[in-house]
Amino acid sequence: MGRTDAVYQKHSLYIHAALIATHANHPKGFRQKDVKFYIELLSNWMETSFTDYCLTIQNTQVQRFLKALSAEGLLREEMLKGRPTYQFRPIGLVEVTTRMVSDDSLDDLHNFYFLYHMVSLYSEKMEQMLFGDRNDLPKSYQLEIKHLLDKNSLVE
Repeated sequence: MGRTDAVYQKHSLYIHAALIATHANHPKGFRQKDVKFYIELLSNWMETSFTDYCLTIQNTQVQRFLKALSAEGLLREEMLKGRPTYQFRPIGLVEVTTRMVSDDSLDDLHNFYFLYHMVSLYSEKMEQMLFGDRNDLPKSYQLEIKHLLDKNSLVE
């Protein structure tokens, strides 16, 4: 995704977490409004970090994020009932998880606590979404993802 978008650059941690949460709750496909809902919901947990009650994001910004991820080959986009619907490609979910855990904003203690909380509570669910019953990912790749989703590694 192009890193020139200021909202994406500043809040990519919450955007990636929202994308993963959206996928977890809509694995057969999600819409732009679903992603916006989860961005606002997750950022509301960290309301002290934002001037409003949560990260205020416009529909067009969400649409840009989704289009950029589709252009990267991370999401599959299709029209259902005249509306764009998105679904992660297998590598897309792995890439977005990697980006979330490797985010540049973790120097900010609020962001670190948010990520630590996400990984502590949801790492097993995230691993299940990433690997499921698949045996096609190389073992080294699986180990790298498990390391990224290890709360103790985050602290280090």
